[in-house]
Amino acid sequence: MRQTLHELYSYAIKHHDFRSRDRRYPNPAARVERKREPARQIRFLQLDDITAQLGVVRDYPVIHAMVAVYIYAGLRCEETI
Repeated sequence: MRQTLHELYSYAIKHHDFRSRDRRYPNPAARVERKREPARQIRFLQLDDITAQLGVVRDYPVIHAMVAVYIYAGLRCEETI
């Protein structure tokens, strides 16, 4: 969110002659403190988990193929969208 606002203000400064009220911070988003997100813990499926997930969708061949590709290609949740 912070990065998006920073880019928005940068665009407004460059293209629309935006001027901040606080002269110390021409880009108001630069004043916002950056926060680090904790690293996510990666979980891997076990063979029993894979069997169970594929078993749930075995009656739906298209979804079964899609889930199998996701699992065996090693796609992460963010990469499936």
